Amino acid sequence: MKKVIDKFRIDAKHRVYTVRPLRRTFAAAVIFAAICLLSSFAAVPAYADNIASGTDWTFADDGTVTITSDAGMTDWVTWQQSNYEQRANVTAAVIGNAVTTVDAVAFYSCNNLASVTFEATSSVTAIGVLAFGYTALQTIEIPASVTSIGAAAFTTTPL
Repeated sequence: MKKVIDKFRIDAKHRVYTVRPLRRTFAAAVIFAAICLLSSFAAVPAYADNIASGTDWTFADDGTVTITSDAGMTDWVTWQQSNYEQRANVTAAVIGNAVTTVDAVAFYSCNNLASVTFEATSSVTAIGVLAFGYTALQTIEIPASVTSIGAAAFTTTPL
């Protein structure tokens, strides 16, 4: 025989259980759902128009990768190697003044990369091995500051 006294239930062995009214549980579920929904509309980061960004680099959703430092170059190479499927979305690259080396395989297999722009006062002195291999580059203006170009830096490009 069970009795319900206020908010407690007592069973035949005289064990006491709390009773949670259904409407409280439902109200809690509704509040939780509302919080989850509202948190998805939280502040949008400043790089919202980018596919990705990292230390001193951005990959805009128009396909342009902008790299502004050597640390940015290294970080970009690490990111794109672990996000191989994104390489096809790269269509242009802008190499900033503070970049001194275009790392090996920096844009390797970015099949749709058609344009590379070095900023006017470029500090780039080296272009690494396979840096632009397997891209769609048809022209590139290499800065006068470049003193070394790695093996196969432009392999299988239309250049």
